[in-house]
Amino acid sequence: MDINLQRVINKIRRDGITLWAGAGLSLYAGLPTGKRLAADIVKEMPKEYQSEFKERTLPEVAEAFVQMNNGSTLEVFQIINSHLKKKPNSIEYHEKLAEIPQIKQIVTTNYDNLFEKAYDESKLSVILENSHIPLANTPVKLYKIHGDMSHPNSVVLTTSNYNNFFSFTNQNQSLWNKVTSLADETSFLFLGYSLEDPNVIKLLDELTERVGKFRHENFLVVPNLPEYKVQNLIRKGITYINMTGEEFIDAAHSEIISKVVEDYEAGFLQPAEVDELLQKRDIEAKFEYKEGKSSLVEFGTKDEEEPLNLKFDIRKEEHNSFMNFLTNDIENQEMDISGEAISNIISEYKGILFPPFDSSTEKMNMRVIKYPDRTLEGNFVIKETNEIIEDIKVHIFKTINATRIKFIHESFTIESIIKTVEDVSTQTINISFKHSGNLARDYKVSTFLQNWFINGYTIIFNNFTDKNVFPLQSPKDTVVAENEQGIALIDQVNFYATLYKNVFEVQNHFGVYFTIPEKLNKEDKEALNKALMVVNKQKHKVNSFNVGVSAEDNKETINNLLENESLPFKHVIDKSAEVTIFGQKIVLGESFVETLDGYLENNNEVVKQLEEGLDMIDLIIKSKSDEMYFGYQEKKDAEK
Repeated sequence: MDINLQRVINKIRRDGITLWAGAGLSLYAGLPTGKRLAADIVKEMPKEYQSEFKERTLPEVAEAFVQMNNGSTLEVFQIINSHLKKKPNSIEYHEKLAEIPQIKQIVTTNYDNLFEKAYDESKLSVILENSHIPLANTPVKLYKIHGDMSHPNSVVLTTSNYNNFFSFTNQNQSLWNKVTSLADETSFLFLGYSLEDPNVIKLLDELTERVGKFRHENFLVVPNLPEYKVQNLIRKGITYINMTGEEFIDAAHSEIISKVVEDYEAGFLQPAEVDELLQKRDIEAKFEYKEGKSSLVEFGTKDEEEPLNLKFDIRKEEHNSFMNFLTNDIENQEMDISGEAISNIISEYKGILFPPFDSSTEKMNMRVIKYPDRTLEGNFVIKETNEIIEDIKVHIFKTINATRIKFIHESFTIESIIKTVEDVSTQTINISFKHSGNLARDYKVSTFLQNWFINGYTIIFNNFTDKNVFPLQSPKDTVVAENEQGIALIDQVNFYATLYKNVFEVQNHFGVYFTIPEKLNKEDKEALNKALMVVNKQKHKVNSFNVGVSAEDNKETINNLLENESLPFKHVIDKSAEVTIFGQKIVLGESFVETLDGYLENNNEVVKQLEEGLDMIDLIIKSKSDEMYFGYQEKKDAEK
């Protein structure tokens, strides 16, 4: 990089620059030069004057045109506004300047509103006259020293305007004082100014006269300047940079944005300024302030499809295993590397560099996750039934002798690994489920996969990315596989299909909304089974029923049991049973036990308890035919 260019970039990074923007900076947007504006004004003059003013400067032409219109500026303003009101071809370079947080002072001689379009209103104060200065409380100040067409009285256009503008009796003397005071505080960077324009030369001369000897190095960016003009600039304290404005902005923007994290840690930027730039690029970062220093402690990207670029040095001992992981290992997608084995970690993402962590952080272990060689998008269709599952993403990983294909959905992942050894290919398939939070979708997906896996159906993947289709044959008869826990895939598919079906039925019956946790505990499983008894109106068989009853309130029932070998029996617990499933409380109803041929198993003990006059009698009821059942009923059923 050119040494002068590097110097001005370093000054910008240290918040040491005031930007001066001339007409040349707006040409890329489709706005005219001063020469073009002058030509358009001349065309509107009476023909007898056109040749006289054909080669004059814009202020001279504008001065004459106003005089030809009896001192009215209306028509000349209309000509200029006809250009300014057009939609710009682009504001790319103004937006790049607006993204550089260290540029806080801008002086422009342009009438256009390209800066206003590029900046958020909350960040930019436009200053046209003295009274605007105390009201400017935004991070960036834009001094439009030649005015704005929306404020006609502020416009500097004619020769008379320029003479007044450069005089010490300028009505906006406070504005001039503020602009010239910036020379004591910062370096000036002139962009879009041509030394072929006499008004630019006059401006530079006036600045030199007002400021005296510049305290800071100043810079002019313009291409292909003759050497004698370069030397004249040096005498004025201005360093020449041989570039177009657009080339300069590209170079400065790239370099400065790449170093924003470094500049933040050095104390030259505020957290909000850096965070805004990172958020705009979908980067999540965490900063901490410790022992008088701000530093980056954590970062990552929100966009899983576009990974961070990472550079680091790795110890020789771990290098071979790491390269084998990258080039030959199809089984593993992740690898952990000891923090002792790595150093000089630098990341880059969307033009932003993340500098090396401090020495304590470097010792932390690193987990490397492979990025797929290809990504696809599409949907699944079962060929035999036309069932559809939308939103399937595909990640394809390749090594020399193997291919791994992952079909990823919010509710599941199907992974197929195809290995080729001596021209013989083998394929294994694995399926993993995950609760998406949408029970209806999980239920639909599980039955879809059950049809594919168990019934031998064929899945067609409609590849939206490449505009083609390819089949996935059922693994029913071709693959015997287990998951990481050693559970056969057929059992895993059946388990989730049954789980989602049962939870879906309970949710609909009781009018609740379930969110299934990652791990099911024993209590949830037992509670779900009880709820399913109510949903399906099921009763469970029991061997016996032990109950304590009041001797006074149940005389008739006790006597009937003592006097008969068997009789119909039903006992209802007059209290609603409740269970909690996945954090949701559900009322099951009143529990009961019933049989058609119940008898008293502990006849002698009951007689003895009655003789002793006990208030509570313990009964053990059994069924002669071993047909006794436990269930739940709504309270209204018990009252019938």
